Amino acid sequence: MESMQAAPTKTALKRRFESNASGSREQIESIPDFQVSEPEVSEQFDDTSSVCDSSISTAASDNLESDVALKRLQIKTGLQAMNLSMVEAIKKRDFLRAAIARKKEEIRENNERTAEIRRKNEEISMMIQTEDKEMSALCAKMKKESTTLQFYQTQVISAREQIQKSKREMNKNKIMQAENVKLVTAGIEEVNQLKQEIDTLVTAKEEECRALEEKLKAIGDPDEIYATLLSLREQLASQRQEMENTDSTRDALKAQRKQAAKEYRDIKDKYEERVEYKRSLKQAHHNRMESHQKELESKRSILADLERQTVYKKQMVALETDHMNRMKKTLTDHEMDRDKMRESSKTFEQKYAQLKEDVARLKRREEEVTEEVDNKTNELNQATYNLNHRQEVVQQKQNELEQRKTKVVALKQTLAEKNARKEEIERAIMEKKTIAHAKLADAINKIDENCERDMKTMDEQLAENKSVLEKKIEWVQRTIAKNKEDQETFILNHVTAVETHTAKITHWTEKRNEAQKQLAEFQQTKVLLQEKQKRQREYYAQQLELKRIELEEKLKEVERNEERRRKEMEEKQAKKDEAEDKRAEAKEKCKAVLKEKEETKSLVNQKIDQLEQVKLIEKEQEEKISKLRRQIEETETEQQNARSRIEALKSEINETRNKCSNLTATIDEITTGNEIVLEDISQLRTKMEQMDKEEAEYETEIKQLDDTLETMELRHEQEKQESREAHEAIMGELTSKKEMQRTIFRAQYEKLTLEYENTLKATNEATDELRTLKSEREKKVASLQDLIKEKENLDKEYKKNQEYMVKMQNLLANMQTTD
Repeated sequence: MESMQAAPTKTALKRRFESNASGSREQIESIPDFQVSEPEVSEQFDDTSSVCDSSISTAASDNLESDVALKRLQIKTGLQAMNLSMVEAIKKRDFLRAAIARKKEEIRENNERTAEIRRKNEEISMMIQTEDKEMSALCAKMKKESTTLQFYQTQVISAREQIQKSKREMNKNKIMQAENVKLVTAGIEEVNQLKQEIDTLVTAKEEECRALEEKLKAIGDPDEIYATLLSLREQLASQRQEMENTDSTRDALKAQRKQAAKEYRDIKDKYEERVEYKRSLKQAHHNRMESHQKELESKRSILADLERQTVYKKQMVALETDHMNRMKKTLTDHEMDRDKMRESSKTFEQKYAQLKEDVARLKRREEEVTEEVDNKTNELNQATYNLNHRQEVVQQKQNELEQRKTKVVALKQTLAEKNARKEEIERAIMEKKTIAHAKLADAINKIDENCERDMKTMDEQLAENKSVLEKKIEWVQRTIAKNKEDQETFILNHVTAVETHTAKITHWTEKRNEAQKQLAEFQQTKVLLQEKQKRQREYYAQQLELKRIELEEKLKEVERNEERRRKEMEEKQAKKDEAEDKRAEAKEKCKAVLKEKEETKSLVNQKIDQLEQVKLIEKEQEEKISKLRRQIEETETEQQNARSRIEALKSEINETRNKCSNLTATIDEITTGNEIVLEDISQLRTKMEQMDKEEAEYETEIKQLDDTLETMELRHEQEKQESREAHEAIMGELTSKKEMQRTIFRAQYEKLTLEYENTLKATNEATDELRTLKSEREKKVASLQDLIKEKENLDKEYKKNQEYMVKMQNLLANMQTTD
């Protein structure tokens, strides 16, 4: 191909030769023709001679005559020589013009022949170029087919990867759902246990109240006791009036009123908190419904994507069928191209016969020009040197092509390395993602473990409290038995106790004040404990929020890094947009699952807070019950002496009944909340069942897609093998034919190049002859210019001599006149 492309350089050489020839013509034609007529010169010299004769005849001195005669003879001889040289130059000029015209005709003939040879060479080169173009087009088609096959392979691989990722995500979702179900079941069991414990405590308290009422009824109202009690009541009333007048009693009443106001406010705050809790439950239910709708929409979008994938696969199958039909058409086109090549070979044979005739003509011409070729063997040696030089240039170009091929191979290797690096980077990204997900799972597991530990500690505390309550109940039963015995002894010893009652009243007033102070201190400690518990809850909530924020920030950082890397990958690989969209959808699903998990955790935390509140209420009730029991014990020892104390106990019993009723109301509210939670749990179970069903459907669809992909791959591989075999066969035939045609064209081209080189040699010889003639003519022109200058100098001398002769004649005339 490089030897075929070297032909246009010959056209450039022809243009240079024509430009040089035209320049030489213009230079030759620009030289002026010097024509000098002989009679004019002779007449001029005759006139001058006549004048000189007359002057010399008149001159007196012989010396002057002799000098003038010598000069005249010299001038005549010089002029005659000039005339002869001019005549010879004119003859040579005419001869050169005729020779130049002949050479021009020969050059024109040679140029016409070279033009015909060039046309033939151009036709041959065009034929070769068309064949090369056809071969390049076939190669391009095969490359396109290979690229399409690679594209289909990459799509199949990406689809498999997406299916595997979706399977992994479904398995992860199943695991998360199982964990959530376990947590919910554990919470339900704990709530049921707490319900049972509360029911047992309520029943025990109701039994205690009933026992106290029965004791009061069993005591009865005998006349003696009634009379003593009336006297004691009067004394106590007088003492109360006195005590109420004092400041201490007023302060105590104010403190009691403040305590009542505080209890009212606490009850009101608890009611508001319950109302807010109900509202939060309603909002949570509403949010769950919205999330369920969003999940349904996402599932619908997933189904739509699956439908799109099926449509896309159908389109791909149609495209593959079209591709096979096109391959069949290309085979028919190759057969047509073969027929065209045969026809072109026939036409080329005809042209080759014409070229043979032209070669025979040129050989005849070469026989005529053999005599001239013998004299110009040196130029042939130069031409061989030029040919060798050209061959060296061709070899250099071939070496350059080989170097370029090596560079291309190196570039391909670098591209493969870059692709390997890309794959390594992608693997590193996936590893980092897995590490981040593992870290998240570890953090979530740690939080779950902490929650479980807290729940276990709470369970242990409840068990301890149960054991303490059982011990207290046993102690109360024992004290009740003792009190019965004490009551019997108290009735007998009542008379003696009446006398000591006045001293005891003062003592009991002091004890009451101390008890009130202890109650105030207990309430303060209770408030402080509540504040501490609130602070601890806020601290734990803040820690959980900080951990959640840190995890979210880590997730955001990971997502940012992933987005940056995605952008880079999108710029390089725009065909992976669909896979990335599906990944984003899967991430959104994971986020939704995480949100649901967080919601469940928040609900569990709320339930834990409620349970803690219930436990605190139970502790307060236990403390109050213990105080009441102590007060009952004290009153039982002094029932006969202080009916007023019995009334106080009745009032306290009524208060405890009210508190028990309040507790029952709170327990009812808690049960309603638990029922709502159970309903939510049932809804979650139904959702989980629906998700399991949908997962099963997705698995079936994925299996179907796997089967279809396998069938498509098998078909694709079969078609690929068939197309490769057909392509190899076609390419083998084409390469063999192309090599044969190239050998034929090379032989013909070598012959034509030899003919062209011979014509170039002839043209170079003609140009050299023209250059020699041109140089000779320039030399002659220079000699003529020198002669013209000499003539001008002689004319100047002749004028000077004439002036001198005129002066001499004037002198002679003056001499004659003087004589």
